[in-house]
Amino acid sequence: MRTLVLGLVLAAGGCRQWLDLDRFEDGSSESSSSTSASSAGSGGAAGSMGVAGSMGAAGESGAGGSASGGCGGAPAGSLYVFVSAAAVIPSVDFKSVAEAGALCRAWAAAAGLTGYWNAWLSETGTAATTQLMPATGPWHRCNGQVAVSSTASLSTLSTPINIDEYGRTVAGGYAWTGTRADLMLGDSCTDWDAGGSPILGTVGSVDASNGTWTESMSFDCDGIYRLYCFQTNP
Repeated sequence: MRTLVLGLVLAAGGCRQWLDLDRFEDGSSESSSSTSASSAGSGGAAGSMGVAGSMGAAGESGAGGSASGGCGGAPAGSLYVFVSAAAVIPSVDFKSVAEAGALCRAWAAAAGLTGYWNAWLSETGTAATTQLMPATGPWHRCNGQVAVSSTASLSTLSTPINIDEYGRTVAGGYAWTGTRADLMLGDSCTDWDAGGSPILGTVGSVDASNGTWTESMSFDCDGIYRLYCFQTNP
């Protein structure tokens, strides 16, 4: 039978705090009782502790990886790839492959990821495959799973690139690529500098692992879609 002991009577507020000795005797969750006591005294303090707990969880998901932030789980020195948490409009948020790469680097930095990043994007005179150089793979999703085994296997993925830079799974949707399934130039919104309709840009399906990951269809260039970002140097 559980024994309860009246531990403290607070004269000012007339409040009672009870300690469950059985829980302390078997060593279970002393910190939990302490947290409860703290919560009773200050709601604001309890809220702060909740935030700290969330931060701890985020740190755990990144443990074991080299990119830090929301990416982890792969061996040290591994390369990562993510689909952006943000969605962008060609000619508004970026106007070239180079500017799209700068977006990837900004997103990676904001998420606490290290290394150098480029966008999987093609335009006239620039193939998406060149944006991965000098790296040759493999590239891991931010949960540590291999998504692209090498530059020789870009037509088919090992697993969809549907995890963003914070380690969160993206449920469906599309990413601008300008790149066909044969890795050649697709529709590129007039090299990403012209928006609107009927100008088109090739997009890939973020939940696909076959060729439709990079060429699913073409949409009007005023659409709002994500980008694939590849780490080229850890």
